[in-house]
Amino acid sequence: MNTYPLRDQAGQMFAFEIESVYIGIKKVAMLLCSVPGVTDLRVRKLFGSDRDIHIEFTYLGKSFIVWEPYADSSRYWIGPREESQEHIDVNALETALHQYRPLFVTKVLGDLVSFKFLSSIKRWFNTTR
Repeated sequence: MNTYPLRDQAGQMFAFEIESVYIGIKKVAMLLCSVPGVTDLRVRKLFGSDRDIHIEFTYLGKSFIVWEPYADSSRYWIGPREESQEHIDVNALETALHQYRPLFVTKVLGDLVSFKFLSSIKRWFNTTR
């Protein structure tokens, strides 16, 4: 899965984004739980009070969230709850999600919805020449 790292002024990745069309919140939660150092993971209830924050968890003792800006973004933002908190290395979290491969049907439907199928078709035509 494509991930989009977000870096601080020192160049350290402190958060990252993933495309929501290829993965559901329950799968994100399952992948995060597999990372050493992740504890106290809580998935938002269906009609929870904060529609933008889907998952809250603790990573290496710091409070983190999976946030979908405006509750209708095409990406999930995964990073520290508070911008002011000291940035810690999130490479293990990013790697767990980067290594995820959606089911073939999910990938095809996601490519159709996000119009990425056009680049796939172009790539295919360029390799068959």
